[in-house]
Amino acid sequence: MAAEETQRRQTKVTITSHAVTIENLKEDLDKKEKRLAKVLDEKMQAQNEIATLQSVCQMAQQKLESANSAHAKELKTLRADFTREMEAKEKKLQDELAAKQTAYEKTVCDIMLEKD
Repeated sequence: MAAEETQRRQTKVTITSHAVTIENLKEDLDKKEKRLAKVLDEKMQAQNEIATLQSVCQMAQQKLESANSAHAKELKTLRADFTREMEAKEKKLQDELAAKQTAYEKTVCDIMLEKD
């Protein structure tokens, strides 16, 4: 009987030891789950921040493309206006030159006729 009692005590000690080990493992598992949940939350936040930044960058890119397009159109208009103005000035100068040339030739002719 003493052997059985000793066996029971050892079994109780073993069971108690295993129960403590199980509790410790559960606590460790809970801690790891909490850390994992925290890491997962941080990762989700980082992904959300990345998505937000991508969206902001995309909007900025679209604004830049719009601005570039508007500036290209404005530049095209300014070039066309400049070309028209230069052509008008050139025509005016050619007309003035032609008028002066005609006046000069008339003056020369008048002088020549007076000499005769």
